[in-house]
Amino acid sequence: MTVDVALAWGVLLGFLLPLALIDLRRRIIPNAWLLRLAFCTAVVLALRLALLRGISAVGAEVCSSAAGFLLAGGICWLAWRLSRGSRSAKMSGERLNYGLGGGDVKLLAICGALLGAQIALMLMALALLLALLYAFGKRLVCGSAPQSIALAPAILISATICVLLTI
Repeated sequence: MTVDVALAWGVLLGFLLPLALIDLRRRIIPNAWLLRLAFCTAVVLALRLALLRGISAVGAEVCSSAAGFLLAGGICWLAWRLSRGSRSAKMSGERLNYGLGGGDVKLLAICGALLGAQIALMLMALALLLALLYAFGKRLVCGSAPQSIALAPAILISATICVLLTI
């Protein structure tokens, strides 16, 4: 593992732990934390580009980050849009507390930019699988599905697994 890759994983895991704890307690991922993570992601990406030699390597890195951002962010954004509920509920002003949250979408898009398309898709699929297993497990044990699921802890566990798989 190179220094820039280790730095990227360190930044990601360093932010995911407090975000997971906040999401567990409050069921929200604060934008202030996401902005800090986005800034650190930009610094890590700039460092990676500075360390690369040759226009083809720089182009590949930029394409990988852009593809990761667009794929992870785009897929999650689409799921977020589709999970917002019926039009009549929106018109009545009812607050909808289900589905993928906006913070989850932004967090996964930033992870995609930092990790690239392949790892970001693996991370996203694993995180959603863990959340699904949690919901099924809770339903089996408690008899009812959870009202909401904090996704940031699943993203943290998934990121940790991805780090271990890429070492």
